[in-house]
Amino acid sequence: MFSRKSAATVATIATAVGSLVAFAPASPASAADVVTTTSFTHTCAVDGTFSDWTTAYNDTMVVSAPATVAPGEQFTIKMQAGSLVMPDANIGRLKYDFKVPTGVTVESAAIVPGTAVGLGGQTPTLFRVNSAGQVDAAGEYFRITGDGHLTINNGPNGKDNDPGKGLQVNKNVQWKTPQIAIVVKASMTEGTHIKTGIRTGDDTAAIKADSTSISFGDTRNVVDKTATYCVAAGDGRGALSDTEVVDPAVRTTVAIDVPDNAGVGQEVALKANLDPNNAEGKVQFKDGSDDIGGPVTVHNGVAILDHTFTTRGDHDIKAVFTADAGFRDAVSAVKTVTVKTATTTTLTVPATARVGEDVEFTANVSPDEATGTVQFKEGTTDLGAPEPVVNGKATITRKYDEAGSHTIKAVFNATGHFADSESDAKTVTVKDADFATTAVVIDPMDAVTGESTALRATVRPIPDGGEVEFFVDGASVGKADVGTGDGVAVLAHTFTTAGSASVTAKFLGAEGFAASAESAPRTVTVRNPDTRTDSSTELTVAGAPNVGKTATFTARVTPGTAGGKVQFRVGTTEVGTPVDVVNGVATLTYTFNAEGTFAITAEYLGDSNNRGSESGPTVVKVTTASTPVDPGGNGSLSNIFGS
Repeated sequence: MFSRKSAATVATIATAVGSLVAFAPASPASAADVVTTTSFTHTCAVDGTFSDWTTAYNDTMVVSAPATVAPGEQFTIKMQAGSLVMPDANIGRLKYDFKVPTGVTVESAAIVPGTAVGLGGQTPTLFRVNSAGQVDAAGEYFRITGDGHLTINNGPNGKDNDPGKGLQVNKNVQWKTPQIAIVVKASMTEGTHIKTGIRTGDDTAAIKADSTSISFGDTRNVVDKTATYCVAAGDGRGALSDTEVVDPAVRTTVAIDVPDNAGVGQEVALKANLDPNNAEGKVQFKDGSDDIGGPVTVHNGVAILDHTFTTRGDHDIKAVFTADAGFRDAVSAVKTVTVKTATTTTLTVPATARVGEDVEFTANVSPDEATGTVQFKEGTTDLGAPEPVVNGKATITRKYDEAGSHTIKAVFNATGHFADSESDAKTVTVKDADFATTAVVIDPMDAVTGESTALRATVRPIPDGGEVEFFVDGASVGKADVGTGDGVAVLAHTFTTAGSASVTAKFLGAEGFAASAESAPRTVTVRNPDTRTDSSTELTVAGAPNVGKTATFTARVTPGTAGGKVQFRVGTTEVGTPVDVVNGVATLTYTFNAEGTFAITAEYLGDSNNRGSESGPTVVKVTTASTPVDPGGNGSLSNIFGS
């Protein structure tokens, strides 16, 4: 064939370390070698000068290798093909390719001296080549051929029409390639299988194929030259030996024991349990890829580390056991610890409420970035649906139809990486609705600038207490207690500007009585003072403050020379007619006919030389019990009622 008979390019033989492989003595394996013999057939395609045909050659591969080795162990694999006979012609340019063992680091490879049979021509030499047949320290095949690396194909000096060179075998001579010894270092990964084999490529032989197990040329006569391309068939295509990496140390397992949940800032125990429990070594706990502290020595099969999580979230915890001699390392399965930020929930409720009124319950959740909902409860009963927490707060509003006590609490159900929490219970006392009230300003009609004037307002119904706030032209001027006997509140006020003033009042509410709306305005005519001499009026009340008993009201007017009359009042009610002032004094007796507190005032009406004046209110508390009269004899009740 034309292509076979054309000149082929001849490359220089590579002799770099790991390419042209030199002999190295084998190191003994820790386990006994196992000899594996595999019989198979090479099927071959023959490229002849006048015709092409196929043939087959039987072969036997003998491999010696340990069944098991330790991780990282150095050992030797020996391989040698069986005897073959070429009955038809002398052959040359012989090559035989083997796979580099898998799962190892090749330390060295060499031909074992004195093991070749029937080979001639060049010296049998071991090369390491790649798939293109080029010398390559990282190549995937070992090749036995002549030292000139002369082949018919797949090599630097391939030539298919010059068979009388290279590694040669004579006709009808039984031959076999030399044994090769491959010193390797096993993988550190237990369970790795180290396998040997013959180079395999296409399933069937093909002329000029590169991926062949054996190839050679032969000379049948002067003109008939052939090139033979063989591939391994049947068992020759599989593994010829299989060495497993097995750690001789005791196998260990480590199981991690950690809580499912933890709080930020909460110390928890991380525990690793070793099996067997006599395993010795250290455990490194890890959060993801980060070490947690330093390695912890194992005692009686247990390693414990106290750890405080500082960030919320899911933490993937595992334990890495580094064994001492005689035991194997181990890694636990990952266990997730959900770390949550602790929360506190406080509840704000009013101490009291009224039937029919809106009552607001507010739950405050800290920290305020916590997410979740709050379920308000009365006892064990849910109050409506859970309320979302927004900026640390959740609120509901309720109304009660009946008076009674209600125990409320707030339960925070967290989402995300926050912890649940629950408030303390709070009690709300619901009372019957307050009475509606009204306030009416009743005095004064007139006033004088610079002079104290009594502002009076009545509240109805009469409350059990509370205050009335007075306003002049819309501005608050003060507050006064409401008399519980008559519902009247009196506030002393001094107008500063003459003219018309608008006076209003508003009851501020008391227990059982609602606050009133602001009253209708009362117009007060304020005038500037006249030129008469100023007067002042002081009121004292003497006598027993009992229902049905007589009390004495005494008004002392200054100056003592003043004439005129005094009008006494109980609340807003004038008591009798004005009483003459004699030597600066006016006196009136009065009998109380109801219990309660009463505001007593005395108004000096003035005369031609003296302006009128009014005392401040004297509050009298009237009861049904008998109260002794002051033994001092002056009849004053100032020590009981004040003035």
